[in-house]
Amino acid sequence: MKDLDGDAAFEEKQRRMPPATFKDDEDVTTTANSIKKAEGLTDGKMEEPFDPLVQAKIAPTVKYTLADSDDEEEDTVETRRSVKQAEKYFQKRFFINKREKMDYEKGVLAGTVDPAVASFTEGDDTSITADAAKVEAKENGKKAKAIADAAAKAEEKADPEGAKEKKALKKQAEETAEAMDLPPELNPAMDLPPELNPEAAALMQRRSIPQVREYKTADLNHAFADIN
Repeated sequence: MKDLDGDAAFEEKQRRMPPATFKDDEDVTTTANSIKKAEGLTDGKMEEPFDPLVQAKIAPTVKYTLADSDDEEEDTVETRRSVKQAEKYFQKRFFINKREKMDYEKGVLAGTVDPAVASFTEGDDTSITADAAKVEAKENGKKAKAIADAAAKAEEKADPEGAKEKKALKKQAEETAEAMDLPPELNPAMDLPPELNPEAAALMQRRSIPQVREYKTADLNHAFADIN
């Protein structure tokens, strides 16, 4: 060491340093001992909560989605039409929240909303924030689902046992994908025949519409690596 100086001395000092010793906090040790004691008393083993196989055993939680035109009732339809009538009379838009206002302004600038919306001449049931391409894709998805449902019912009537088995396989694949938090395109259920997974038709229809991708940090890192 005495013969070295500068960077060489620093590097040699780092090499000679003893390895760091890490020790769990007292709370961690106490919890681990409690788990071991409980496992001994119950003659079982505590499962890891984030294990995909364990997650698959958990009953799926309720999925809350935003209501759309399919969820409307007569009262909400009449209320919405009354609001639209007031908007046309006062030539002013009334928004539910800031998000709806931002979606409307963005749609007007991008030209994705109905052109009649900008001049207050749209129909009574026209959404001021609806993207025409997405609305069309949604309607096509509904039609595809209706056809697939009809085919599935016909198959179920012709072969009840086979249809029951296919439904079980589809449900198992969906639960596995949900437990592992997989995106729709990686869902094992997507590999099933169309008649077992009518949602696939709607997804493929949506894929045909150009969409802006939200890049994550990892994506950007790969992009920069490719450039370099």
